[in-house]
Amino acid sequence: MRMRSQFLIFVFTMNPPQPYGVFHAVMAAGAVCAVLIGWRLRNLSEAQKQKLLWRMGWVLLLAELAKQLFRFLIVDQGVYNWWYFPFQLCSVPMYLCLLLPMVKKGRRTIITFLADFALLGGAAVYLDPSDMLSPYVFLTLFSFLWHDLLIVIAIVCGTSESMQDNAAGAVKMLGLFGALCGIAEILNLVLSCYGELSMFYLSPKMANTQLVFRDIAQIWGTAADNFSYFLAMIGGGLLMHRLWRKIRRKRHEESARDV
Repeated sequence: MRMRSQFLIFVFTMNPPQPYGVFHAVMAAGAVCAVLIGWRLRNLSEAQKQKLLWRMGWVLLLAELAKQLFRFLIVDQGVYNWWYFPFQLCSVPMYLCLLLPMVKKGRRTIITFLADFALLGGAAVYLDPSDMLSPYVFLTLFSFLWHDLLIVIAIVCGTSESMQDNAAGAVKMLGLFGALCGIAEILNLVLSCYGELSMFYLSPKMANTQLVFRDIAQIWGTAADNFSYFLAMIGGGLLMHRLWRKIRRKRHEESARDV
């Protein structure tokens, strides 16, 4: 048993990398590759993009199951850690990609949400990667690769003709975001009796662990922290929406000149 434990420690653990160091730079290079891959996929037909998103949803689901098993069996030794329940903002694309083939009326809203918030989530973690730098090799690589996939998903959606880059699309996208935040808050309240968790980092009982917002929580309290983080997510989503609008307009102008 002791030899087995030592083997697992040797294979699965490492000294946690430091933010903004060499490891972080290498992972950031992976994000650049994700951008290039996503951009190469921009000219796929709408049907091909829909199928690709559904398949990527399955990739995310299988990867999440592997992560959950790893944490349960290796890290937490058979005790489930509710902090890692998969309903963060960066987990939601997994569900939405799988849901796409079953939805017709709200499909454009989902595509718009994925273009805006998957890009926000995929990019933001590289600004503050501290929550992803685990002493476990698998979990650290998993976190970065997961967000790289989110970047690819965002670009596929952002270049889709189904995306609504106008004001109406932004309103519907924010409506979906609000609904998901509501579900996250219900989970925070209902499941808190089983352990610590903070879905969407909006727990009424726990301070945010992310850069800047943890300082807000320390100075002004959890309520102010949650409110400011909620507004920051909305602002980030709208910023990504505006970015896509500019990119799509430029593409349409270039297409018109080619004709």
